[in-house]
Amino acid sequence: MSYGYDRETGTFYFRLAVTTGSEKGELDDRQATFVTYDQPEDRWQSVVAEGKLEPTSKESIALETLEGLGNVELQYVDIFDQPIESVPFEFYRLVPDRIGARRELRTSR
Repeated sequence: MSYGYDRETGTFYFRLAVTTGSEKGELDDRQATFVTYDQPEDRWQSVVAEGKLEPTSKESIALETLEGLGNVELQYVDIFDQPIESVPFEFYRLVPDRIGARRELRTSR
C-alpha cells in the first residue's frame, strides 16, 4: 500500500495492489482506521484517521479527486515477484470523520 495526504482538503489517498487470492475483502465504503507515524528530530509523532474508504476510478473520479492526487506524492514500492507494470492497483481515498495526533514531549530528568 502506498499513501499520500492532501493538506488542502484533509484527504488521504491510497494505492492498493489487487492480486489474485488477496485477503483485503470488499473495500468500497468500508469503515477504516489509518495510522501512520514518524520520528522527526528524535521525537515520535503519530496520526490516526477514521472514516469510510471511497473508491476512485477512471469512470468515477471527480475533479477534486484528480486535484487531490496531484497534491500528494505516492511512494511506489516493488514487493512483488513480477514486473510492477503487470500488478493491478486500485485507488481509494479517505476523508476522515475523525482525526487525532500524538507527539512525544521532552521531559527533564
